[in-house]
Amino acid sequence: MILFRMLERHLSATKWTPIYSNLDYKNLDCKNLVLAIHQSFNHYALVYEFVAQMRRLILRCERQMVFGKKKNWDEQYDEDYAARADRRERLIGSMIWLQLLGFFVVVAVGLALVYLVFGRDMFEKVAIALANPVGVVWLILLFQSYLSLLFRQTWFALISIAGWMVLTVFGNSFVANRLVYGLEKSYLHSEIDELPTMEVAFLLGGGTNTNLGGRAQAANHGDRVVTAARLFHDGKVKTIVCTGEQSFRTNIEDLDPREEAVRILESLEVPDPSIAMIRGKNTFEEMQNVSLFLEQQDLAGASFGIITSAWHMDRVARLAQVNGLNPILIPCDFRSAHFTNGPNLVVPSADNLATSAQCIKEHLASIVGR
Repeated sequence: MILFRMLERHLSATKWTPIYSNLDYKNLDCKNLVLAIHQSFNHYALVYEFVAQMRRLILRCERQMVFGKKKNWDEQYDEDYAARADRRERLIGSMIWLQLLGFFVVVAVGLALVYLVFGRDMFEKVAIALANPVGVVWLILLFQSYLSLLFRQTWFALISIAGWMVLTVFGNSFVANRLVYGLEKSYLHSEIDELPTMEVAFLLGGGTNTNLGGRAQAANHGDRVVTAARLFHDGKVKTIVCTGEQSFRTNIEDLDPREEAVRILESLEVPDPSIAMIRGKNTFEEMQNVSLFLEQQDLAGASFGIITSAWHMDRVARLAQVNGLNPILIPCDFRSAHFTNGPNLVVPSADNLATSAQCIKEHLASIVGR
């Protein structure tokens, strides 16, 4: 019935008057339908133009004659539309599975090429990098970006590509190394042996943690504590002041950074009378408490140093100047390194993401003045 109405609109536009305008569609059979078409069109060209549109309706009429059933055309149209939607959904599902299979084949071929060109060691490192959570997420975002472009889902493609690019760039070993190098380059040639003698050195919190057994231990940035112990044993400093406390302490057995540093220093044979502690939940508060400690101990004019990671030193120097301090800067825990070839030049890693995040945090802190 829908096709008949489309036909009527077309004929009205071309000034043709169909003789079947008063036909009863519900009782229409194939014979009357064919006669109506031929009587309405005297030109075979116009008949041929509508053959494709009418063929489906004729097939329905023949089906009705064979099975002796009468169908409501609107219901039949809805059923056919649902069937087409279901076929389309199954087709899309099959395409996705085929594309996923092809994607795995491409990854497998890439790993095989790595094995053939670079050898077994590099192959194992790349495979491990892809099997890690960051590598899996990286592959998922890459595949999702490809599918979104394939099915012309522009916004999904842009979001997926943006996420994949962020993960790829900041998880890259070269990018992470350059970011941290930008923070450390002013202190690369600093040597402990060249430092002058100081009355006191402030060891900023960080680089330690407490295990579940309650033992304090050096962590990723543990070079801070080791540097403080070296300075004491080399006679460069008389007193070490440990700073730092947890912002959200949930367990009394989980020590503050200053308490952890004190225990580790004592295990490194630094005597207790040469160790002190001050508070500070962040670098801004630590610098304020350093200034207060110097005033309380009548050390305003004495030489003193601040020990912290090299990538953190620019922030410390800026906040020390804000508080009217002029410390001797003692950088340690350098993170920048020489260029090395490895899988993380392509596949991102959690370590590189952590380094990039730490560098971004330092830059954001300089913007907000903290």
